[in-house]
Amino acid sequence: MLSAIEVVATTYGVFMSLAPLLQARKIMQRRSSSDVSILYLIVLVVGVALYLVYGVSISNRFLIITCTVSIIATTTTLLIALAYRSPQPNKTT
Repeated sequence: MLSAIEVVATTYGVFMSLAPLLQARKIMQRRSSSDVSILYLIVLVVGVALYLVYGVSISNRFLIITCTVSIIATTTTLLIALAYRSPQPNKTT
């Protein structure tokens, strides 16, 4: 039987995991990701992936669900940010 805290935490975790898609939406509206940190998104994906491995190792389905959703949403945002990244000019001296 599920406890109330498990249901609430997992539900909120899934909604929170979808938050990077708000940034993806802004990127697509502006057609630019020049002000988005690609490194931040990479660090976030790697960190959540490690947390997913932990969730799998302890067989915690709530962590597995939220981490999986987060990885999908953040990776999607990362790919959109890369697609809308304008090329950096070559700096020559």
